[in-house]
Amino acid sequence: MTRRILTAAGALLLAAAAPAAPQSLDLGIGGVGLSIGNAERWTGVRINWSDAGVREVNGINLTLWKPAPGGNPGFVMNGLALGVVGPAAGELNGMAVGLGGVIAENRLNGVGIGGLGLISGGPVRGLSLAGLAAISEGGMRGAQIAGLATIAQGELAGLSVGGLALISEEGMRGLNIGGLATIAEGGMAGLNVGGLALVAEGAMRGINLAALATVSEGDVGYLNGGGLALVAGRDLHGLSFGGLAVVAGGSILGITAGGGAVVASNGPIGGAALSLGAVESADAIRGLALGGYRVRAPEIQGLSLSVAMNRATDLTGGAVGIYNEVRGTQRGISVGVFNKAQVLRGIQIGLLNHAANNSPPFRWLPLINASF
Repeated sequence: MTRRILTAAGALLLAAAAPAAPQSLDLGIGGVGLSIGNAERWTGVRINWSDAGVREVNGINLTLWKPAPGGNPGFVMNGLALGVVGPAAGELNGMAVGLGGVIAENRLNGVGIGGLGLISGGPVRGLSLAGLAAISEGGMRGAQIAGLATIAQGELAGLSVGGLALISEEGMRGLNIGGLATIAEGGMAGLNVGGLALVAEGAMRGINLAALATVSEGDVGYLNGGGLALVAGRDLHGLSFGGLAVVAGGSILGITAGGGAVVASNGPIGGAALSLGAVESADAIRGLALGGYRVRAPEIQGLSLSVAMNRATDLTGGAVGIYNEVRGTQRGISVGVFNKAQVLRGIQIGLLNHAANNSPPFRWLPLINASF
């Protein structure tokens, strides 16, 4: 027994001195059993100082030091890979644990745990944990969690967490959380959270929240919020809020609240829009609009309430504010200090009312004016 231990120790020293040579002490039959050294292929338990030119291991592989120069791009590891510095292979299938890190040059399937980092040159499938960063040149599916950053050149799907940043060069699906920022060059679907910012070049669907800003170049839907601003490059639907502003490049539909402004720059606003500042649409406002300063749109259908001013080309419904101006046709009622309509088909109630389509002396009237 003592002789075997000394022989095994000698094999380890030999492997350390010349890691590129595929030599080992094999205690088994037909490539199955216990191997100490740089066995090229093995099934069972394999212990080596530094892997070099390894082809395949099935079972348990313990590597004490980093790979030899050139790496092991053709190495397929199936089972449990352990490393003091970190296991490295072309393909890791099963579970890989490294105090320093885990490196899969082509793909990783299963569980990867890296004390500092986890890096894959291809897709990652399963559970990935990294003390600092988890990085994949492909997509990542399953659960990927890193203390600082999780970065994928492909899609992130499942549970994705980056202590500071979560970044995907494609899209994200599932539960996506970045301590400071969550960024996707594609779309986002699911529960998407950015500690400061949530940014997507594609559409956002689900629950989309950020402490400062939530920004999408596409559509944004369902429950959406930004502590300061919520910006949708296209349509915005659902329950949406922004501490200062909610802005959509297209339409806004649902219940929307913006501290300073709610703006649809190229589409209608439908549902209920609330702001301490302005509610504005370049198209139409349909439903309830409440603006502390102003409600303005070419067409207002529904109820428009503003402390200061309601302004529309055409109004169908009601408007309440200090100053109500309809530059086209008013159908319904307006209540304010001063009400003005080019064509009145309803009632004006205020200190002074002007209906341009009425004949004198009924064009300007105090208290109430009407035309049907």
